[in-house]
Amino acid sequence: MRNARITWLTACLVVVAGASSILGGQLAGAPGPVTTRPGELSRYVLSFTGALPGQAELIVHLGEQDGIFRQAWAQTSGVWMLAKDVDASQLRLKGRRLTGTLKVNTARVPDTANPPGGSPGVMGAYELDVRLDGDRLEGTFEGTWAWRIGREVVTPEGKLGLEADDLKFATRPPRPVDGTVAVRVRSQEELRRQYSVAEGRDWPNYHGPRGAYAATPGGHELVDSFADARLLWKSEFTPPGRLQTRRYGEGNLHRFLERGATGGGASPVVKDGRVYLYYFEPAGEEMDGYWRQSIDAGRRVVRKQWHARADDVFLCVDAATGQTLWKQRFPLAGRNDIGAKGSFTHTMAVGDGVAIGRGSGGITYAFDAKTGELLWRQSIGGGHASIIIDGVLFHARSGGVLDVPLIAFNARSGEQLWEIPGAVGRMALPLHWTHDGKHYVIAGTTEGTVRCVEVHSGEVLWEERGVGYNLFSPQNDGDYLVANTAATGRDPGAPGGFRITPEGLKKMWSVPKEKVNQFGGARTPPVIADGIAWIPNYRDAGLAVDFETGEVSTFAYRQQNSFFYVMDDKLILDMDVTHERTEIGIAPLDPSRVDTAEAKVSTPHRTTSAYWPHPFRHALFDGRIIIRGAHGMYCYDLRKPKAAQRIEEALDAREGQPSGVVDALAAFMRDDDAQVRDMAARELARRAAEGEWGDRGEVILGHMKALLAHEEESVREDALDAVSRLGQDAVELLGEMVASPETRRRIVAMQAAGRLAALELPDDGIDQVIAHGLDDSDRSMILTALDAAAARGGKAGMLAPRLMELAASDDARIKNNAIRALLMYHPPDAFPFGDIPDAEAHVIGFLGAHPYSDKVGRAVNVIIAQGDDEALRIFSGLLEGDNALKGVRACHGLASMGDAARPAIPLIEAARARWSARAFRDASANALRQLRNDDE
Repeated sequence: MRNARITWLTACLVVVAGASSILGGQLAGAPGPVTTRPGELSRYVLSFTGALPGQAELIVHLGEQDGIFRQAWAQTSGVWMLAKDVDASQLRLKGRRLTGTLKVNTARVPDTANPPGGSPGVMGAYELDVRLDGDRLEGTFEGTWAWRIGREVVTPEGKLGLEADDLKFATRPPRPVDGTVAVRVRSQEELRRQYSVAEGRDWPNYHGPRGAYAATPGGHELVDSFADARLLWKSEFTPPGRLQTRRYGEGNLHRFLERGATGGGASPVVKDGRVYLYYFEPAGEEMDGYWRQSIDAGRRVVRKQWHARADDVFLCVDAATGQTLWKQRFPLAGRNDIGAKGSFTHTMAVGDGVAIGRGSGGITYAFDAKTGELLWRQSIGGGHASIIIDGVLFHARSGGVLDVPLIAFNARSGEQLWEIPGAVGRMALPLHWTHDGKHYVIAGTTEGTVRCVEVHSGEVLWEERGVGYNLFSPQNDGDYLVANTAATGRDPGAPGGFRITPEGLKKMWSVPKEKVNQFGGARTPPVIADGIAWIPNYRDAGLAVDFETGEVSTFAYRQQNSFFYVMDDKLILDMDVTHERTEIGIAPLDPSRVDTAEAKVSTPHRTTSAYWPHPFRHALFDGRIIIRGAHGMYCYDLRKPKAAQRIEEALDAREGQPSGVVDALAAFMRDDDAQVRDMAARELARRAAEGEWGDRGEVILGHMKALLAHEEESVREDALDAVSRLGQDAVELLGEMVASPETRRRIVAMQAAGRLAALELPDDGIDQVIAHGLDDSDRSMILTALDAAAARGGKAGMLAPRLMELAASDDARIKNNAIRALLMYHPPDAFPFGDIPDAEAHVIGFLGAHPYSDKVGRAVNVIIAQGDDEALRIFSGLLEGDNALKGVRACHGLASMGDAARPAIPLIEAARARWSARAFRDASANALRQLRNDDE
């Protein structure tokens, strides 16, 4: 054991010496220039109609500065999920026109739209042509989407465009799409006015503003579930902060291919309305030796993981908008430092106008927090994180021993002020305590000593021995302190509560060991707020200890490796901080009402995770939380909207009075506040869909007209569900909307007619909408009406003349949709096959549809109805083609033809030799049994 320890220490010394020699020249060289974003930020919100399969809606958010879209994220309707990747690099804003290509890789679309056995994700590329009108834009798009099969990658810069030698992946054939896009533009002034950060609401270092992972109180009422959080912004692309991608074989290679090279494990911090983050980016030509042994060097994206060198990058963004304010890059100053379950994790510290962070090569950098100007840089030794107290930087220098020096530096000049050897655990962050206007730093050791030291002089105010093993930081909130009182690191741990005084520590309580099964490590730090210590307990009940009485309460806690936070009226739980997923729970500050299993919700963005010994910390401030994701930082608003509070209070007062609830919601729908109107509409639609009518059914019927045309797709969905309960009464409602002069109301009525085909909306209503579309040259309206017509099938046969007219259209999509509607109207033997140009190609095209719907079955039967010779020719051609799915349909058709299809037996056998897909094997085997009469 002793020899192993010596070997480990020797290796550490070699690594440190190597880093110092590599970076010696960097100290003398000039840093990269400060990158600033001085231009005004504008936020573009694009709402697409028809971009995704089924009824899924796509909403894209873009942050624009100086004509370039630097921020980009998207969400799809039907699920609470952000798109995986958005590439807006090819969009151009010229004058009052937005053009170019937008690429979106969705994480999920509604399940009803998914192909059987396929990935739920969709990749799409859309060409936009949008014109500005005031603060709104409206226009059209066309492009393609395809189901995402297998994995795909992004480039190190976060773009979707893949090079052939980066990675090959398969998708089903792309589908052409087109439709409309509406855009709302929000100015920087509007965004900052709505989302500005109150003064003093900071998270300036890893431990937060109070040293105990508790946010500065803001007086906010927070949402009850993270599912109700609102994403305010996503930063520009930053490398993922993932630490579990050690180069130890291809078992982990897929993680890198899909998510990109890691950028270290630093956490974001917030000070004075600005967010700071350090990360590194693999760079240079020097390669790690493992790379040369394992992967072909031609794959340029993949090789990023095996670069030996890296650029150190320090980033500052606006906390209200996510706009980049400045960025400092130091080319090749760092190391691409990743390990099996650990990596470089240094989190920045900000205070007194200075932002300080350490790069992966061992150099510490200090910047002017506002401008990004480099103030100084020097090697002050390794360490997990730092803290700035009253203009003094405190740094716990790591090394090969458990207790390391506590060192103080002038934060603005870098001059060392004083040093106390062996004064702090090497994985700890010093704590801040104030008394009578003076600032002190508190640090504990593994030998059980806790010291209180005056910040500027280094004078030790007091020293307590025999406290307990504190390799990691004790936590304090004002005069309250929680430390580990166990004697060694091998004990499960024993949290104890102390009061900090000018004379020393006064012990107030300790938790009996039988109640504790892990404490004292970085995985389970306590949170102190409002006189309560919240203590995670590994795979067991959490503990809540009243500081004054020592009374211990337990709460349901069924998750290992969690972090706790407190903000305003809620306990925030990060449910597993070491396994590359982020699940956030929100619970009341009441032990009897906490249940982590019920509370957790997965974040909607691509997740990332650090690992032992210092996982990520999120930054909580002014009712918001910043989470470092796989491709950037995400800022979520956890504040319960004032609108929601107003509505909740009104409905609570009318509990058990359905009639009163309807009246109250109807009144809110006329409120001056747009957010109140939208929330009231959504709540009314939801209650109507659930049948909470009371005696006001007719009143709700009137409101459905407005809700069916609401901008939010989720409101329209609930309204449609509610309308479906109205039976024949809905026909009159939809008929009125069809006759409306407003284009949007006509389209929504058609969507409702398609969804609610059983309501027997008169055929002339659909024809009327088509006529409106032809008169107005409104392609979207025509396509929507054709979709509704196809959904109604034979119930709307009088539309056949109109559909025959459109089946001859020069517009390929209108033609295709008209033929599809005709296919659904006519019995197979009456389908006007010979009267429609190119009908055969379109009908054959329908055979590739997913899932095996009525449309597919009718297409097969229409082909059979053309006669034995014609059907045999078409099905034989499909078997000789290159589409196994159409081959499946051909086998179904041939099996139905009987003896007339026996000449196709050799073609089926030949296709079985080419296609091994299970669906084809089953369909072809059945066809062969039928055609051979299987008794043979």
